[in-house]
Amino acid sequence: MLEQGLTDNYIRELTKEISTIDHNILHKFPIEVYLNDIKSYPELCDYNYISPKLNAIFENIQSEYNDHTLTLYHKLAISCFIKDTVESLRREHMPDSILDLYQEWFERVLKDFSTQPDDYYNYKKDPFLKDLGGCSRRIIPIGGAWIIELSGIGRNFLVSGGPRQFIDALQFALFKMGGFKPFYQIHTVDRYLDGFNQKERDLCYLRICELLELNPRIRGMYAASWLYDPQLENTSPRLAYLRVVPEQNKAKAFRIGTSQSAIRLSTKKSLTRKRLYKEGKYMPTNYIIIWNRKDLLEWADTQAGMGKTA
Repeated sequence: MLEQGLTDNYIRELTKEISTIDHNILHKFPIEVYLNDIKSYPELCDYNYISPKLNAIFENIQSEYNDHTLTLYHKLAISCFIKDTVESLRREHMPDSILDLYQEWFERVLKDFSTQPDDYYNYKKDPFLKDLGGCSRRIIPIGGAWIIELSGIGRNFLVSGGPRQFIDALQFALFKMGGFKPFYQIHTVDRYLDGFNQKERDLCYLRICELLELNPRIRGMYAASWLYDPQLENTSPRLAYLRVVPEQNKAKAFRIGTSQSAIRLSTKKSLTRKRLYKEGKYMPTNYIIIWNRKDLLEWADTQAGMGKTA
């Protein structure tokens, strides 16, 4: 796990740099308020949520000082979160594979301090919010291009796909899910897209299973995106594994519907999907795929040949 002294150095140097700008900043805007506010969020709060209280603090720092000062403030908070998380992870029984991924996450975040521009630390942008979420343990790195957060499943999938889906979804919810929360929800991290492939995805499932074995109250995992649309078997067959592998092992996908976000993301990096969309032959559609803990753990038992997840 990360050396404790390394985060202490960052905390000391960032505190000094902020105080050089104005020795009263950390008295007017105590970093403990930042830390404690995020620690107080409900367990199932989205990783990208920032409270009105923190929003006001960030806006005040920007208006009284500048964006660079706010960037230093964020870096100080992240350093403090890493220190706290390292200490808590040392006390807990966590799979070695997850500990290794946390260490890689922290090392990358700290290295970014000297390479990323101030705009990267914009608290309204997803890359920074994912970094903050990982350092404050609101999300868990699981390798490849993915992270998970603890979440609940909304009930809109029961009614978003017509009468037939309503019947199937209701049966699935009643007899397979056991409830709508808590589940692990998978998200993609764009900066790790080099690890976006089937082998890494399968390893991610195995790491989720390691976590499920330690947390019996977690009901399984789910993901929601245009990436789970059955149409991809024709438009982008290389991505079909994202839905096919879970479905072949008792997971279930349900239609949610199209959205401007789905259209934008689906057509952004594929000329084929973009062309088919413009020709009216493809409409990007969001689906949710749900894999309950029992079936996911049963799948993991068949994957002994995959070797270590670390």
